[in-house]
Amino acid sequence: MKRKYILAAALISLPTIVVLGWSIMYGPLRNPQKALDDFMYSDDRAESQSMDSLILTGGRIVPLITKEIKSKNMPRRRYAISFLGNGSYAEALPALEEILNDPTEVQYIRHDAAVAISMIKNPSQGERRTYLKALLGDHD
Repeated sequence: MKRKYILAAALISLPTIVVLGWSIMYGPLRNPQKALDDFMYSDDRAESQSMDSLILTGGRIVPLITKEIKSKNMPRRRYAISFLGNGSYAEALPALEEILNDPTEVQYIRHDAAVAISMIKNPSQGERRTYLKALLGDHD
């Protein structure tokens, strides 16, 4: 009888351990700085997957991204800007508006900022990359 309970407990615990381990390495419990580094310096993903590490980390990474997008030398800056719009992170609006209104910015970066601002102000607008797509590594 005890064996049945031990087996049942093991079967219930295993998925919990797997999900917790995944969350620590790749998900919302992941260290935001590690996720940012992975985003900026990892080249092993399709373009449509470029912001997945940010999406999987969630809102905790937004302050870091908002700070980093001000640098014109930031690797993958366009995708970071897109991530902010994709997630409708209103706290990023001042940084995005600063980029949009900067006449020294290249035109396509200003355009990306405008699109992100529009997605934040109109959450029903635009196609979004979902958490599930990012989790599954689905690329369009």
